[in-house]
Amino acid sequence: MCQYYAHRDPARAAELEFCIRDNIRNGHQVVLFEEHRAPEDIRAAAFRCVEYPQRVTFSYLLQWANQNLPAGSVAAIINLDIMIRFSHDAVAAHLQQYPHHFLCLSRLEFDPATNSASPNPNLEADRYMLAQDAWVFRTPVPAFPRADFHVGNCPGCDNAIAFRAAEAGLLPINLAGTFPVWHYDLARAKNAFTMMTKDNTTSLVQPEKHGRLLLPRICVGEMVNTKYFLANARQHANTFVQKHGYSPESDVRQTAVLAAITAGRMAPAQWDVHYFVACLGIGLVSFLDNRPHVMQPGA
Repeated sequence: MCQYYAHRDPARAAELEFCIRDNIRNGHQVVLFEEHRAPEDIRAAAFRCVEYPQRVTFSYLLQWANQNLPAGSVAAIINLDIMIRFSHDAVAAHLQQYPHHFLCLSRLEFDPATNSASPNPNLEADRYMLAQDAWVFRTPVPAFPRADFHVGNCPGCDNAIAFRAAEAGLLPINLAGTFPVWHYDLARAKNAFTMMTKDNTTSLVQPEKHGRLLLPRICVGEMVNTKYFLANARQHANTFVQKHGYSPESDVRQTAVLAAITAGRMAPAQWDVHYFVACLGIGLVSFLDNRPHVMQPGA
């Protein structure tokens, strides 16, 4: 599921249409929500075209999937400049084994000259924990609270929808190491660090204000170094008390750290639960210290 729009820059429009055709060519059933009418060859090959003359939101697409796809279907919400590089059978088998997973997949950067993709060094320094571009799940999904914000071109939406998924009872996880997606975006000038381009269509509603969850990229079965993050979260909470004295805010900080430490000790041996606890620890370090980028090299 993705939204088609006619980009004003012909070079950028060509990139977007390249991605749609690639996904269709690789056997994926593409549902296009048309803000503008797509090229006729794409419309003819798409699984379904839905006229939708406004920007789609996560809540709308999740609800649409529940209402229009059979129970047990594997569905993906993707940004328009994303090419899926895993098979339906592979991800269906994974979601059969882990039906509660909500995959939030980060991307690799596509180079058409070599027909290959590689990580962006700046985003990879934090294992892409701030940037995901595809969300894969089995239908039906529970209702996500406060998810009525735009898919893509909405700073903060990636980590916000991960938080909403956890609130809804699913386990958000970035398994891009196992299920890769490629990102095609060479036509635009972008911020070298965030790889984002803001313009007059960018949504600035800041959905992360209602909760965000950082999701570093891993492979199935991989562990994240929870001890490092939880120890740092504890130190940041102590430093706050020493600097500002005891207060309701310091009590909340200390309690949050204790909750994460206790969860880390009591988490079952499952690698995915361990990952989720690690993400909570990463969030504590990042948010208590007001620094979103805290990953250790190789952590």
